Amino acid sequence: MSLGLWALALGVTVAVQAAAPVITNITMVGATPRFGVHSDLGITNQIQCCPNLSQTNWGVLTNVLVAQSPYWFVDVAAPPASQRFYRVVAVVINTVPTNMALIPEGSFVMGDTFGEGYGELPLHTNQISAFYLDKYEVTKALWDEVYQWATNRPPDVRYSFEYGAQGKATNHPAQSMTWYDAVKWCNARSEKAGFTPCYYTNASLSQAAIYRSGQYDLATNWVNWVVKGYRLPTEAEWEKAARGGVSGHRFPWSNTDNISHSQANYYAYPLSVDPEYGYAYDVNLTLGYHPTFETGGKPYTSPAGYFAANANGYGLYDMAGNVWEWCWDWYGSYSSGSQTDPRGPASGSDRVSRGGSWNDHANICRAAARNHNSAAYRSFNVIGFRSVLPSD
Repeated sequence: MSLGLWALALGVTVAVQAAAPVITNITMVGATPRFGVHSDLGITNQIQCCPNLSQTNWGVLTNVLVAQSPYWFVDVAAPPASQRFYRVVAVVINTVPTNMALIPEGSFVMGDTFGEGYGELPLHTNQISAFYLDKYEVTKALWDEVYQWATNRPPDVRYSFEYGAQGKATNHPAQSMTWYDAVKWCNARSEKAGFTPCYYTNASLSQAAIYRSGQYDLATNWVNWVVKGYRLPTEAEWEKAARGGVSGHRFPWSNTDNISHSQANYYAYPLSVDPEYGYAYDVNLTLGYHPTFETGGKPYTSPAGYFAANANGYGLYDMAGNVWEWCWDWYGSYSSGSQTDPRGPASGSDRVSRGGSWNDHANICRAAARNHNSAAYRSFNVIGFRSVLPSD
């Protein structure tokens, strides 16, 4: 048997591609073909063959999830033939991670188009790369799962959280964690999933510097922004996601610029009840906390995704109300110029949070509304977060 060879990498999506696998050291072991393959790790290789390069239909021999490189493939099923050609295709499947939504690449206008907020101007255009975002605020159940894993690791890689998080129930959002603990939790979630941590205690981005304990005011270059790992959204990523693909609306939904308890968990203060201080766009019929959740003592959080019929255009829930959500950025004034993937000021005194909470009025739950707190702030049961994963 003579052997032809052709190694080629083909992604099954146009959005994500891997480096081309390379076939090496092709030999015969008796009558059986054997060869090595050099490939990126963590992807699927599809090994194909055909008897004649003039044909277009390549047969699939097997799929291999690459755990080491190089690896050996032995074609034990090869039939007697005068010639046989092989190629290896990098099958990169751009699937959406569980309970995450794809936020597509694109530009949006950031800021307050209604003139109702503070620190939300000037309007400016941001170009944002694609990313995945948790559909739901991190629940107490998910927090606990990662927390228990992280705090029971061997001592040299064990995580330490100053305060941890609270939660009214396992299906409610985790809340009352500091920004520092939220960031460390994202690193732990990455490591638990077999991904690379994003946050480090210095710019070396080395294994020895993985952020697992203490309170560090991380700089932008202490973050590995390109690896596949969980992290907090930037403020621009958060607002792009909250707007659901439609700019110029007051809230994360686009069918109306009003809000009521049928759409979100917040403290209603409608103009109809208080003509002096109420909000015209708060069309709830009563004043006060959401009556469904005003039970059992504070916090009056709601289960993640409770408003199932009110997901925004990207399929995200609770982007208005329930709990505030930590973002990466230091708080600072907006720039008037267009930016690509902005990550906020280089330094500051407070970190940004977004989205409002069960304890806030309608004006604080607007998509453009901004808040900021010390990274050590633990809140009055009103602050949580959700995580980002890169799309490639």
